[in-house]
Amino acid sequence: MSASGPYSNEDAKDHKVEMGADSQMAADENPKLGEVLEDNEVFQSGAGQADFRALGWMRTAIILMKLCFATGVLTIPSAFGQVGYGPGIVLLFIWGALCTFHNIADAAGVMGGPIAREVASVLFLLTWILATGSSLLGLAQGLKILANGKVCTVVWTLIAALCTALSASVRTLGKLAILTWIGFASIFTAVFIVVWLRVNANVHAGHR
Repeated sequence: MSASGPYSNEDAKDHKVEMGADSQMAADENPKLGEVLEDNEVFQSGAGQADFRALGWMRTAIILMKLCFATGVLTIPSAFGQVGYGPGIVLLFIWGALCTFHNIADAAGVMGGPIAREVASVLFLLTWILATGSSLLGLAQGLKILANGKVCTVVWTLIAALCTALSASVRTLGKLAILTWIGFASIFTAVFIVVWLRVNANVHAGHR
């Protein structure tokens, strides 16, 4: 195209300079966004928007540790008992490698295409529904024991569900990070006590 056309080289250079200045200004105003400045970005930060990127690496690591420790500390040993120690280690590394994807559905999509991704999404959602129900039931049983059985399990389950709903209504995890530290410490302490007492019981009973 000639220099005398409607879009000359000089106009193109000026347009690029203006775009670069606008992008730099947007990046300066939103340092957490970096180069991600898309209209469809759900995790944008700005006036009147929730800050979804407020955790940082340490609090994120504690949340993931608490989640993995709470859901896997008892199920992983039982799985090792079924498949064996060697195959269990191999399977653990395989599933851990799959978790490096964005989510399980993305991993299924890479291996099996869109249909596998949708099936994995449904199964993953079902898994979390069952995990939530199991957690509510466990919390209800604990509250019932603390109350010496004066209130039935159904009532305690309803109370646990309401408390969970109120906590889940908070849009960002940054405000709940302290609860994750407390939860991880309490679960780790409880499991450590159970394991230690179990080992001592076996020693006193003459088992190895």
